[in-house]
Amino acid sequence: MATIAGGPWQREHITKRHRVRAADFDDAWHDPFRKDVGQSVDPTHGPYYESLGMARGKILKMVWRFRSHSNEVWPITAYFLKGRRHNRRRAR
Repeated sequence: MATIAGGPWQREHITKRHRVRAADFDDAWHDPFRKDVGQSVDPTHGPYYESLGMARGKILKMVWRFRSHSNEVWPITAYFLKGRRHNRRRAR
């Protein structure tokens, strides 16, 4: 099983910007129903992946890289998905 890596800068960035703790990423990563939903390639940094998992009862979208030499998952960012909003205008 992969280990979740990440330096203090990553943890601080994800926590401050998206209110996602390292423990949330870990919970969502190890969610038995986690779903890998995408893969893209950055021309400079190489491939990265997107997955969905549950943490604190909410869906967490994780963007990450895999370091095969150390069997580590490196979080790039993560954020909780918001529920759908219905923009209904009132009829007058």
